[in-house]
Amino acid sequence: MPVQVCVDDSGGVGQGKTFALAGFIARAEVWVSFSREWKECLQADPAIPRFKMSEAARLRGAFSRFTSVDRDDKLRALARIINRHADSAIYCIEDLDAFAETIGKEDMSAPLINPYFWPYQIMILAVCHGLLERDHTEPFEIIFDRHEVLAPRVSWWYPLIREHMDAECQAIAPAEPVFRSDDEFAPLQAADLLAWLVRRAANDNATPFDWLLEELSNVPMSPDAQVLDRERMEGIVRESHRLTPLASASAIATNNRLLGRNKEADATRPWWQTRDLRSRQRKSP
Repeated sequence: MPVQVCVDDSGGVGQGKTFALAGFIARAEVWVSFSREWKECLQADPAIPRFKMSEAARLRGAFSRFTSVDRDDKLRALARIINRHADSAIYCIEDLDAFAETIGKEDMSAPLINPYFWPYQIMILAVCHGLLERDHTEPFEIIFDRHEVLAPRVSWWYPLIREHMDAECQAIAPAEPVFRSDDEFAPLQAADLLAWLVRRAANDNATPFDWLLEELSNVPMSPDAQVLDRERMEGIVRESHRLTPLASASAIATNNRLLGRNKEADATRPWWQTRDLRSRQRKSP
């Protein structure tokens, strides 16, 4: 059974200064047993239909009838299920303000100036390198929480990401990213918990839920977890300026094809691939 990486997002443009992707890694058969225990825990009194950390934190939604003690007991029980099953954790955190002031101001191709492109491609590459460092040689699956706006964009961006991987990464990288609802795939609810925690930690927002990380003591954080901060983004800009004049005609042609700049393909390309992403960028969530 393949390794599956289950990732959720937290934050975004207009929702704070950072955007985070975070999740857990385990084999598919482990996620099956995890999902069974997770469902049993959700159904245990006081029951909830599904888990959202934002609702738990505010005692709203599914947690609206909980006391803070009941809520913490449920959180502790759920965290312990993660602790028993997940092999490791990983995240990528992006400083959105710094992005707008660095890469976002550059005259780059449309995907590259979209703030969401970088965390998704960095997350996939980080998982590749992390698994290779552990001598993993089989293709893995990466499953993101379904996002109405971002899912089609990430699917469109992925061929560009994969084309620029080295051969070792390409050998184990997913054929394509998968998007599922957290209602149908319980490990994404666990990823929701982690994404909520790491984004607030990155924002230096103290919360009364830091004790949850202690409940995940058996789940090591991947050394390939990433932070895309201002210094790193300034380095990306400098490197792009250095490399642009050196790009070969064949490399430019390849990128144009991967970015959808092939007029012959326009007739069959979905509408969300043919619109001008620069204009859509201003309307991104």
